[in-house]
Amino acid sequence: MEWAERLPPSQMFGIRCKKVARGLVCLEFTKTPLELNENGSAHGGIVAAVCDQAMALAVCTQLAVGWRAVTTELNVSYLRPTTVPSDITVKVSRFDLKMITTEVTFANSSGTSAVGRAVFKPIPESRYLNPDKTGGNGRVGSVGALHMPPGIDSIASSSGYPVPEGR
Repeated sequence: MEWAERLPPSQMFGIRCKKVARGLVCLEFTKTPLELNENGSAHGGIVAAVCDQAMALAVCTQLAVGWRAVTTELNVSYLRPTTVPSDITVKVSRFDLKMITTEVTFANSSGTSAVGRAVFKPIPESRYLNPDKTGGNGRVGSVGALHMPPGIDSIASSSGYPVPEGR
């Protein structure tokens, strides 16, 4: 769980891990880089960014070594103001070599405040590198997409989902 909290977006949003399992993460959203709205809620754009980060963390629990995933679709529905802190639950609902689908729920003392869905595309690391051999962050040999962090190999390898061959 430490790996997820060390990621820069997780630190920016104060994401704290409560539970990490194959295809499931339970988190807490504890801070926002922007001032809260007048009603005490987080800005909707921040909630969307936190959704993307949280759902990406759930995807990481199922990726095999040598694979990355990129967000191709993100949808957030705001049901009531999302306050800070809020609890976040993410489940991977579909995982195969063509598409990974996730669902997220934000909850606070008033109930469910936001729900979302995202689609990720799994990509072999070797095919994702930019032509100039840098990822989105400009470091040689890196990529700007999510990948399975060290230490959770056992979660991904025991997933029962297809693990790409011929990496």
